[in-house]
Amino acid sequence: RLSPEYATMLAVLTAVASFTARGAARNFAKPTQRTIRMLGSGAAPKADEEVLYALGLNVARNLGELKTVLMPEELRIVGKAIQDKLLDEDNKDIDPAAFAPDMQKLLGERQLLAQGAAVEAGKAFLADAAAREGAVQTESGLVYEEVREGTGAQPTADQKVTAHYTGTLADGTIFDSSVARGEPLTFPLGGVIKGWQEGLQMMKVGGKAVLTIPSDLAYGPNGTGPIPGGAVLKFDVELLSVE
Repeated sequence: RLSPEYATMLAVLTAVASFTARGAARNFAKPTQRTIRMLGSGAAPKADEEVLYALGLNVARNLGELKTVLMPEELRIVGKAIQDKLLDEDNKDIDPAAFAPDMQKLLGERQLLAQGAAVEAGKAFLADAAAREGAVQTESGLVYEEVREGTGAQPTADQKVTAHYTGTLADGTIFDSSVARGEPLTFPLGGVIKGWQEGLQMMKVGGKAVLTIPSDLAYGPNGTGPIPGGAVLKFDVELLSVE
């Protein structure tokens, strides 16, 4: 059975692929040609290349989970199909609805493989973190490593906190970072994953720590977005304030 994230991704892929058949039935080709002529005539200002690229990146985020289950050469084929579809140059002999069971089977099998690999890598990752000098492993399995002791307030689960953080997978892949965005995150501590709830309550404002979080205290067997099921996560956290 596909996780909700992969099921959503499959639905997006199927919708993109099936657009041709529906579009042909509704005769969308003529509006497209009119649009092309209108843009080519100078009626609309030319779009900035970086803006268009950013638009593509935004669309790609909806399919981010594909990176965890497909090889680079497979991703290129998917990308080419999407490009062909948007340019109305796709293979009309391929009916996406007919391949829906095959797509679900492929993604389901790859999801299980990715999850198994993440679990094995996570065990070693967690053990290495627990063995580091100064690291403390709690009863829940969380590994807490203080980098700099804070001097301010210590949060409770019912408070809001502001923190800077960088989250990485066992292979070093950064999946999220407020530091990279240049803006810390403010959130109710009781509304985030259990590993964060426990770890930040061990910190004081002004402090820095590394939290290595087992899967069952993070996103569990299903994962989320770029995080595969069963993944152990590492967060470098700086606690900035408590409300």
